[in-house]
Amino acid sequence: MISFIVIGKNEAKNLTRCFNSIIETISYNKLSKYEILYVDSNSTDNSIIIAKKFMEIKIFKITGVYNSAIARNVGAKETVGDILFFVDGDMEINPLFLKNVLNIKNELKYDFVTGHVKDVIHINNQIINKPRTYDEKFKNTDKILHNCGGIFLIKKILWDKLGGMNTKYRKKQDVDFSMRFIKNGRKIVRKGCLIADHHTIDYYDISRMWKMIFKGDWFYTAVIIRDHINNPYAIFNSIRNNYTSFILLFLIPFYLFYSRISIFILYITILLIRVLINTIRMHNPQKILYFFQRVISQIFKDFEICYALFFFFPCKKKINFKKIK
Repeated sequence: MISFIVIGKNEAKNLTRCFNSIIETISYNKLSKYEILYVDSNSTDNSIIIAKKFMEIKIFKITGVYNSAIARNVGAKETVGDILFFVDGDMEINPLFLKNVLNIKNELKYDFVTGHVKDVIHINNQIINKPRTYDEKFKNTDKILHNCGGIFLIKKILWDKLGGMNTKYRKKQDVDFSMRFIKNGRKIVRKGCLIADHHTIDYYDISRMWKMIFKGDWFYTAVIIRDHINNPYAIFNSIRNNYTSFILLFLIPFYLFYSRISIFILYITILLIRVLINTIRMHNPQKILYFFQRVISQIFKDFEICYALFFFFPCKKKINFKKIK
């Protein structure tokens, strides 16, 4: 039995599309044993009202502290299926994907499996890039991953064995879970085919960057490093994605010792190059304004990660929720 677990907060604009894709997936694959759960992280929009329109969806609402780890743990706890299919509320499942991961008895062929995700970028409620069609084939073959994002299938017995996701992670909870999963001798497989379209705003959007900074999202990069300090991939991946933060971290002691601002010339130079590359990639036509805004936000991000390495120690959160339908 497959349990589709959708999580979301204020995803009213995307939920209908998400639920319809699940229903289409069930129909296309002729699934007879399934359930659909929606776990809402205390939305302030009409997300729950939309979910109620779908008769067969079980709805749960988190009433206390919420994050994606808590939402997924709630969903997994309330399922009866032996296969968990986690989906974020802003995603649209490709109905063809399941045939690549289920055998003729509809059993999951892998312990933990995902696929390619296509980002469908929205600006001012308009799609600015064409979504992939359902029958599009990827050229690359299956790949073993070191971590996975928010959409994947996993055998429930293995999820339970690890105790689900760590609720202290408001961000990076999927990375932490993936690394703990691999540490137990298991593999994460990414199939060479599309699993879903992800309806989102540009990752390089400056308002998104500032929102992440003010919410302290980058603190959790430091938590990953500390919790998985013995994992070479965790360290390598953190440095690769946040190399300016580590350059800054390396230079700060020299500044404190020598008191020379010129020490930071290397950091500023590499930061400017990094931001220039990101500016070229982003979709906003106001690239000059974006460049200067991104320079400032990148500095804040780098300092946030450096600070969190030594001073940010989140604890596990208590789970409170209720069943709506």
